[in-house]
Amino acid sequence: MKLKPLFILPMLLLAQCCVAQTKGYQYKRALSQNTESWNKIELPVVIYGQITPDLRDLRIIGTTADDKTVEAPYILSGNAGKSAASLLQFEIINKSSTDRGYYYSFRAKKQSTINTIKLTFLEQNFDWKIKLEGSTDLQNWFTVIEDYRIVSLDNEKVDFTFTNIIFPESEYKYYRIFIPASKQPSLITAGFQYSNQMKKKLTEYPAFSLTKEVDEKAKLSVYFVTLPHTIPLAAVKIEAANKIDYYRIVNIEYLVDSINSEKGWIYNYRTITSSMLTSVDSSAIKVPETFTRNLKITIEENDNVPLDILNVKAYSYRHELFTRITTPARYSLYYGNENATKPIYDLENFENKIPENMPFLTLGNEQKLITDKNDNSISIINKWWLWTVLGVVMLLLLVFSLKMLREGKS
Repeated sequence: MKLKPLFILPMLLLAQCCVAQTKGYQYKRALSQNTESWNKIELPVVIYGQITPDLRDLRIIGTTADDKTVEAPYILSGNAGKSAASLLQFEIINKSSTDRGYYYSFRAKKQSTINTIKLTFLEQNFDWKIKLEGSTDLQNWFTVIEDYRIVSLDNEKVDFTFTNIIFPESEYKYYRIFIPASKQPSLITAGFQYSNQMKKKLTEYPAFSLTKEVDEKAKLSVYFVTLPHTIPLAAVKIEAANKIDYYRIVNIEYLVDSINSEKGWIYNYRTITSSMLTSVDSSAIKVPETFTRNLKITIEENDNVPLDILNVKAYSYRHELFTRITTPARYSLYYGNENATKPIYDLENFENKIPENMPFLTLGNEQKLITDKNDNSISIINKWWLWTVLGVVMLLLLVFSLKMLREGKS
């Protein structure tokens, strides 16, 4: 009588099934009582220091009443504030001037709500404070926005343009732009838009520490920023105390790694983005989403008086998981696995069916599953299971071998 290999295989699989889905994960957080439908999970900021930068290692895994392991699918939402801009049709109907400047009048082919006008000029160097007015009959004009600054600089050291007019939603048949210029501007295009910017769930993080170094020879001011936590950085706001006009090139880098050498610590930074720090536009500088806690900000001062930077603020989008639970179980969120691959769920093909309102699941305290990467407790459990199964198999082989010998003698 032969012992078929197929008999051994199910036993080996059984030894692995209890830990296969969670093998390699370093952390987990228990989820609160769930409903057997759609649920929402918001990732806390303290979690970003343990997960992979592309969030591929997130898993929602549960244990049923009969100790079976189940996995709940999810869709990740970064709440990055998607925008939809619709271009509206306007035609220029009049150009006129006074001793104060020049007027450009436009008529809508169809009266619609707008909140943005994108201007393009042939000129490359100007600094104007314009006025935008609206009218329904070309007789009575109402101020939409005034003293709005548009700028274009193009020289050896600066290449900067800010010519988008952004204003509260307005709905007029006619619009008029006044430009206080000494000679007629060469207006090339004027794009009228309604930008439907979805509300962004942004979280602000003031700098935990801010230190400054000055390179007088290179005419640079370098700021080192430490944030309270590792965050998925989405924007950086640099606040200067200076009341004068300024235009400075700024380079934003993040810390990649550090090496302890004989000469001390060597810190390696990588550029996230380069932009223009200017008094004209004080909004935050958007950056590609980057997981980091440490920033290096370099400002090119040139021959100017260095800027007095009061504060640096970082912003990140809140990530949420939308999960659909169909099997009753005790679920936990697992994370911290560098070897994990991005999960593929059917839910990705049915995002349009995700309900707008769903209950939140809260996360419990973090539980560390692996104390050391070289001492995997899950691997130890696997080894004990494997030795147990091998022992059982050897015992069965011995029993069947003795039985076969007895049958041969008889």
